[in-house]
Formats: sequence, C-alpha cells, structure tokens
Amino acid sequence: MSMERMFEDLEARLEHLEGEEIRANAEELGRAERAQLTLLDRLRGSLGRRVRVHLRAGGIVEGQIAEVSDAWIVLGDAEGRVRAIVARAAVAGIEGLAARSRPREGARPGRSFASLLRALARDRDLVRVTCEGIEVTGRFSGIGSDSADLAVLPTGERSALGGGTITLALDAVSVVRVL
Repeated sequence: MSMERMFEDLEARLEHLEGEEIRANAEELGRAERAQLTLLDRLRGSLGRRVRVHLRAGGIVEGQIAEVSDAWIVLGDAEGRVRAIVARAAVAGIEGLAARSRPREGARPGRSFASLLRALARDRDLVRVTCEGIEVTGRFSGIGSDSADLAVLPTGERSALGGGTITLALDAVSVVRVL
C-alpha cells in the first residue's frame, strides 16, 4: 500500500469518526431537549388533533384538543362544540398526540375550570360528571370557586339522590361530559 493511499484511508476514517461524533452529539442534544418537555407542552402542540384520553379510574374520553391549561383539557368535536372537560390529574395516558410540542412561553393563559363550568351552566347544557366514586347527570345550577351545584336529573337508575341538587368539590371532578 502506498503512503498516499494510507493517508487517504486515514482521512476517510477520521471523517467517518467525526460524522459519528456529530450524530451522537445531535442525538444526545435531542434526548436532553425531549427530557425538558412536559405533557402539557405536548398537549399544546397537539391543539386541534383528535385524541383518546385514558383515565386513571378507567374509561376513555375522545375528542379534538380544543383548549389546554395546567389543570384541565377541553375536548371538542369537529364543529368546535365542547364535548368533555378532563381534569389533568385524571389522565393516565393519551393516544394520538403530535410529536411536536409548544412550550409554555407564548401560550396564552387558559380559562379557569370554574369559568368553563359557568359557560356550561349559562348554556344549560346537560352534563354527566364523573368524580371520585360517583357519576351524576344533570345541569349546573351554580358554580363557586371550589365547588359546583348540579341539579341532578333522574336517569332511571336507583340512586340515593333521586333528583335534587348535589354540591360537587371541583378538585374531585375527573370528567365533565356534555351530553
């Protein structure tokens, strides 16, 4: 092997090793950047996408991500109507999120959970509310800062409530489905 060919071979190996090092650094930077992402960043990056939300207590809620805040996710339909409000703490997993994300900077602050419920009360929407241990159907009749009154509608099921009003602790609410 001539000296010239040996130097060419060494140069090619050096170029290959430099390329491998650049790729390894890029992958490491990508992993480090991904490690900084939160679920909320991924949710914000998926606004408008149809997803399936798996709940910690079991069950699935589907819809398009319409709004996101630190405490809740609003799922809508293709016409833009609210179909469900899911408490962030009730989420076990989400299918269908986009790979992209949108960090908190530049994200506008969302409405409060109570203000979302006030809109449902104002529109007299029929809802099914799932809380820790109970599920009730009715219409919101009053929303406080940490509780909500729900005028319970008889659903044909035997219940200790049998109609009337139940006051729900907002921090116990997992899902509000608009019927």
